[in-house]
Amino acid sequence: MQTQLKITLQDLEHSAALDTRIRAKVAKLEQAFPRLIGCHVVVSEPHRHRQNPRSFAITLNIAFPSGEVVVTRDDRDDVYALVRDAFATAERELEKSLGRRAARGEPHHGLAPATVLANEEFDHQ
Repeated sequence: MQTQLKITLQDLEHSAALDTRIRAKVAKLEQAFPRLIGCHVVVSEPHRHRQNPRSFAITLNIAFPSGEVVVTRDDRDDVYALVRDAFATAERELEKSLGRRAARGEPHHGLAPATVLANEEFDHQ
């Protein structure tokens, strides 16, 4: 993993499963956008009253050479669904900011650059 990753859990106990899920999502983003240079993930469980169901919030701050993408999501009772949705949004935002082809360094059409021959090199019969 080349991207510098920082995971912060606020008011939430450490979970190896959640940590693994976040790392897998960041690795997937890295495959699609290899120019990423940093990712800070903050998962929190805001204070709640006993009568209110659990809710979580997530903030993704993803840096690339020419800028950054920040995604914030909250009000979900399932932290794993929240992580999934936040990373899906981040992928769409990175696509808008970088373009998947530009991020990979590929030409627009996805093919290798063609060699252009001068008119004299064509055989006109």
